[in-house]
Amino acid sequence: MRIWMGAENMLPIVIALLLSIYYYFANIRRVCCGFKDAAGMWKDDFWKPYISVVVNLTFNILSVQIIGLPGVVISSIIAVVVVESPWETKVLFHNYFKTTTRSYYKRYFKSLAVCAICMVSSYAICTLFSDNFVGFLIRLVICMLVPNIVFIMTFRSTAEFTDVIYRFRNLIGRKKA
Repeated sequence: MRIWMGAENMLPIVIALLLSIYYYFANIRRVCCGFKDAAGMWKDDFWKPYISVVVNLTFNILSVQIIGLPGVVISSIIAVVVVESPWETKVLFHNYFKTTTRSYYKRYFKSLAVCAICMVSSYAICTLFSDNFVGFLIRLVICMLVPNIVFIMTFRSTAEFTDVIYRFRNLIGRKKA
């Protein structure tokens, strides 16, 4: 953005960070939402959107007066993390899978920690390079390599990773034939 729009038109880095955090939490819950929707469990969390709006709006009004624009994003993060995601997860696991959420949250927090490590390490390495076009290209490579290396190192022995590799190899094998 700095190369394209100039430094004077940039939002503070805290806004980019908060938007990234919101994006992560808003999208990580899509798995539970997909299962819930496929199972037709729309009535099980009827009140969730209403409560989420009240929480979001309340925190939005309070925090925007105290910290400004970051407060708007923080209130959205709070609504997703405190109301929406736990509610959807509990509804899915208790009403559909008939089990607790313990194993789900263990994996959830492991993935969250790995993503945080990727974000912090990528950012730290990227700050070593200048804001010109060459620096942008170097940062692009860093942001592609570091998370993938961390994810491979962390998840390479899981059944899911093995399955992805197996499917990828089958996909490549079919294209050659």
